[in-house]
Amino acid sequence: QREPEGDWWERSAGADLARLLDGLNADKIAYPELVGERHAGQWARLTRPADPAQRRDQVRLWDEVRGAKETLSRSSVAPVAVPGVAETIQLTRADVERVATPLLRRAVQRAREVIAAAGLRPDQLDGLFLVGGSSRIPLVARMLHAELGIAPTVLDQPELPVAEGALTDLPLRKPLPAPAYAGPPLAPPAPAPVSPPAPRPVSPPMANPVSPPAPAGAPAPVVPSQPWPGSTPPAGPPQGPGLVGATPTPPAGATRWPRARWVVLGAVLALAGVATAATLYLTRDRYPDLEFASLRELSRLSAGAERPLDMWTAVLDDRAYLAFALPDDRLEVVAVDAGNGRELWREQTDVRANDWEAIIAVPGAVAVLADAPGDGTPRPLAVLDGRTGEQRWQRVLRGDDDVYFADDTAVLVDRTADELVGLRLTNGSAKWTEPNPRGQYAGGRTVVRPVGTDAAAGGPAFLDGTPRNPWTSKGRRLVQVGADRSVRLLDMASGAVLRQWGSVADLDDLVVAHEDRLYVAANEGGYQLLAYDLNSDAEPVVLHRSGNDEYRPKELVACGERRACLLQVPNNDVARTEVVAVTEGERMKSWSAPGVTGLVPLGEQVLAQRELPEPTVAVFDAAGKPVLRDRGGVAVRLDAGNLLVFAKAPSVVADNRVLAGVWAESGEVDELGELKDVRSSSCSWNTRVIACGAEKDFVLYRFTDD
Repeated sequence: QREPEGDWWERSAGADLARLLDGLNADKIAYPELVGERHAGQWARLTRPADPAQRRDQVRLWDEVRGAKETLSRSSVAPVAVPGVAETIQLTRADVERVATPLLRRAVQRAREVIAAAGLRPDQLDGLFLVGGSSRIPLVARMLHAELGIAPTVLDQPELPVAEGALTDLPLRKPLPAPAYAGPPLAPPAPAPVSPPAPRPVSPPMANPVSPPAPAGAPAPVVPSQPWPGSTPPAGPPQGPGLVGATPTPPAGATRWPRARWVVLGAVLALAGVATAATLYLTRDRYPDLEFASLRELSRLSAGAERPLDMWTAVLDDRAYLAFALPDDRLEVVAVDAGNGRELWREQTDVRANDWEAIIAVPGAVAVLADAPGDGTPRPLAVLDGRTGEQRWQRVLRGDDDVYFADDTAVLVDRTADELVGLRLTNGSAKWTEPNPRGQYAGGRTVVRPVGTDAAAGGPAFLDGTPRNPWTSKGRRLVQVGADRSVRLLDMASGAVLRQWGSVADLDDLVVAHEDRLYVAANEGGYQLLAYDLNSDAEPVVLHRSGNDEYRPKELVACGERRACLLQVPNNDVARTEVVAVTEGERMKSWSAPGVTGLVPLGEQVLAQRELPEPTVAVFDAAGKPVLRDRGGVAVRLDAGNLLVFAKAPSVVADNRVLAGVWAESGEVDELGELKDVRSSSCSWNTRVIACGAEKDFVLYRFTDD
């Protein structure tokens, strides 16, 4: 329920953190044992002033101690003149750290809670910036680095920035992905002048050299457009001499061709037919316009006798799973036939949790995962049989542990034991264990990323672009970034290390693996975009050099065959954000996309999402030309050629949500109607249906005619 704003703020982690840091003031550091024991009378007047003169002395003392505290950020000893005391008191950095440690320990814990409340792990943050004058104390950065594993950045003037929080009616279970593209209209692609790249001693070959910039005032070079995969192929099959026209005439005096010649001709004609069929197949439109239709309700299913606090859904192939929390903190899961909306089974878990994070549909099963307020907080994972709903097994994870699923395996990223564990999906027993690579200072910290596939990227996606059905291709793999900057490729079913490279990426670098390529962009100004071959030990190929230290990458996705797209933001100025798209062996393309915060691949097209001032969506073709421009709302991928657009950003509050369908190749929009009284943040979809939690029940809608 909504609380009075003052009460909420007083209890909030953000306010508590602010108070803790503000507590590092003069009266906390002017230790009684340094003055009070020898000058009890004067100390009493300074701490409990009885008249204006004593209050002025108290203020003078605070100013002296505050100045000493600031001095101790740069040196180990600082003098303090205490009013009414003849000798100068020497404060040391150890004195300050002794009194600050308990406060900072609480502050670090609050920082953990704030990060967890945002639905993130510390290793997913772009950076940790220390603001406020007390952040200059060296102990602050040391403790945060040791506890969170992130090296904080102290600004030149940390006392100037401020942070602004916001109230919501209900706490979000997990963060909404960067909602959609918004702000000033997207400009048509216009190449910007590029400064010549500074010479760098880089050994890998340059696959896409950038031409020198044109002189001022000269027209920019034109980058030829690449053919779109759905374009029409040349009409007719390949033709060769002697294959068109009348039946061949036998030589004079002969009554018929020798049998061998007819066999050869038949074989050539057969090959021509195969070539024609292959051409038509390869140039077909793999993701044609879906037959969008007005929303029609398939079914409504009960979500218990009481209004549930939260609801979750998942859709996989012909099955939808719906879940809600019971009053006793267990989860009730309902399986539904996604074709007709008929309930198949309804079961309750054997495990309880104060809060739940998600349900995950996997082949033949459904996993339910509890939420946790902190990295070290236990949370259960349970797996139910997809056919019957019977609970197969359960396991307790930590709040910062991750789980990735394959057809018959769940890979646990165990951050307590610093290892990966392959669990059998049937009974939860361990199939394999692989220790994390270890670094000198970062220990066993690690980042794990699934290897994407074309099939998964061509299907439905979550709001952030993550595939909803990643197991459409066999042989799932993971890439693991180690604290020693190594990267290794692992088979999820066996745990076998298929390949390993040294000195590839830091834990906070942008890393994406897709099919046979690993893309890495260093999280720094003047970055390089590198491509590694997952099938060989060959040196990486340099796809792109920013050529300017002010450019920093913010988002990286695989966006086609051996093609990567990223956002680069000069000097963190989002109004100057650009999309960079580069294919091995071809020239880099870039275009302006002011304010864009997220990219979702649509084959070689990209969906660009912007959040402010209102959620807005744009679709760019392979050359950077806007196909859909400034469509209000938040878009999600149905397949590599079609989108579903929510008119407003999804919410945990039940209300109406207008939907539209979009064919990405043309930008054609079909208005589908309105979802009635749904909690839109709970919705899941495939190319035919959308399942959502509503006010007191679940509802399934169909939006295509196929």
